[in-house]
Amino acid sequence: MNVPQPTAMHAPTASYVVFYALFAAGMVGSVGWLAWRAWRSRSWLPLAAVAGGGVIGVVLPSLYDNLTLCWFPRNIPLPVITAYGMRDPLFDLLGYALYIGFGGWAVCELLRAGHGRRGIWLSFAFWGVLDLALELPFLHWGMYRYYGHQPFSVGGFPLYWVFMNGTVPVLSGVGMYVAVERWPFGTPGVWWRVAIVPSVAGVLLFVPVSPVAAALHAECCGLGPRRRGDHQRRHLARHCALGRRAVRPRHPAAAGAGSRATRPRLGALILCPSTRRSP
Repeated sequence: MNVPQPTAMHAPTASYVVFYALFAAGMVGSVGWLAWRAWRSRSWLPLAAVAGGGVIGVVLPSLYDNLTLCWFPRNIPLPVITAYGMRDPLFDLLGYALYIGFGGWAVCELLRAGHGRRGIWLSFAFWGVLDLALELPFLHWGMYRYYGHQPFSVGGFPLYWVFMNGTVPVLSGVGMYVAVERWPFGTPGVWWRVAIVPSVAGVLLFVPVSPVAAALHAECCGLGPRRRGDHQRRHLARHCALGRRAVRPRHPAAAGAGSRATRPRLGALILCPSTRRSP
C-alpha cells in the first residue's frame, strides 16, 4: 500500500504568478553575475557551472520529490516533466540550477579567495536559512505540499531539507574548486569538468536523502509509526486465542472434567475473561 497522494490539490494561480516573477528575477541576477564573472576572468567556467546545474535539474527533482513525499498540484503552471504520477514545474528545475550551479560556483569563488572553512560554514548556513525562508511562505500559499508522516516539520516544511539544501552547494563548490585549482590528473580548469561537478553533487545528495526516504516510505510497508496500544491489543488477542484453544477439547475423550486439555492457561484467564468456562 502506498502513502496516499494529495491528488485533489489545486494550484493557486495568483501565488504562482508572483512566485515565478520573483524566481525569474533571481535567476536573471544569478546568471548575470556569472556572466560578468566569466567576462572578467575571460573564462567559460562560471557559465559551465550553472549549465551543469541546469542539466542535473532536469533529472533529480522528480526523483527526490517522490522519495521525500513532495507533491505539486496537477494544474500547476509551466510543468516541465511528468514522473511518478506528478507534474514537475519549471521552477523546480531552475531551483536546482540555482542551488547546485550558482551556489556551487559562489562557494568555489570563496575558496579561491582564501576563505577556507569559514567560507564553507557561512555558505552552508546561508543556503540552508534561505531555503527555509523561501519555502515557508510557498507552503503557506498552498503551492505544493509535503505529505505523509513528516517528522521535524515547521509550518509544513521538513527541517531535514534545510540540512540537505545547505549541503549540496557546498559539495558542488568544493568539487568545482578541486576541478579548477587542485585537479590531480592533468590540466586543471577544464570547463567540462566544472560542468560535471553539479551532477556529482546531486548524486551525492542521495546519501542523506536515502535514510529519510526509507523512513517516510516505511509506512506503506507496515513499518512506520504505529498507533499507541496496537502492540498491547495484539498481545491480548494472542492470549485470548491461546485461552480459547485451551478450553476447546481436541477429541471427545479429552472432554472429561479435570483433564489437562480443559484447563485454560492462567495468563489467558487474566487477560481475556471470556475464556472462562461457565459453571
